[in-house]
Amino acid sequence: MKKTNSFILLVFSLFLYFNSFSQVKLPITGIYKVTNDTYFDKVEIKEHSINTYQNDKLIGTFFVLENVNDIYIFEVTKPGTTSIDYTANRDRKLMKIKVVKLDENEYNFVITNPNGTTENVTLIK
Repeated sequence: MKKTNSFILLVFSLFLYFNSFSQVKLPITGIYKVTNDTYFDKVEIKEHSINTYQNDKLIGTFFVLENVNDIYIFEVTKPGTTSIDYTANRDRKLMKIKVVKLDENEYNFVITNPNGTTENVTLIK
């Protein structure tokens, strides 16, 4: 009886750990126009990912992994990636985004790129 309870607790704990990343949702969704000068001009925000576009061509796909103090941590993937393995124990190329609401349909993304550079991107719906 004790081994069974321990096994069930272990499986449940592993399930919660491996699925904890996928529970994070972004605070906004929709398609936004970028108003300042950057390498992309349109952003499509979904519950768990972001796609960036330049002249309607998909150039970047990012998946949210976690939220730490209102800063969202994303895995940088190949453009067009539709899902990631949240359980994989591997090196990940990460970037951080802080979402700041400026107005009803206007937001500022403070982006920290994997190389440590920071940029501000303003989005309007």
